[in-house]
Amino acid sequence: MTLLNEKKHSKAIDEFLVSIGMPRFFTFFLRITPGWKRTVKLAPTLLYDITLTENIPNIARLSKINIPIRIVYGEKSPEGIKKVASLISQNISSSELHEAASQDHMVDTNIILQEMIPFFK
Repeated sequence: MTLLNEKKHSKAIDEFLVSIGMPRFFTFFLRITPGWKRTVKLAPTLLYDITLTENIPNIARLSKINIPIRIVYGEKSPEGIKKVASLISQNISSSELHEAASQDHMVDTNIILQEMIPFFK
């Protein structure tokens, strides 16, 4: 959070990405992509990511959910995301876990739509 407070947004993004498993050398290449400037502008929102992930909630509370839930994650997502999706599914007996083929952690909205249509029928 210090980097964010110091307005060192590029460095804050680098450190965040490395902390979630991205190889450090890859962050160098991100800087030359067309979306980097937009990503840097979004850097202050890292505070939300950090806040949401610094204290893991009691996962057992999920067992109280008794409505149908469909959990969708991308096949190419980092292992941490796959593990969390699985853990959530294991703790919600009314859940369905689906892996979206050829998708990463930002599953295309059209794929999500195709996953959800049968769920709502």
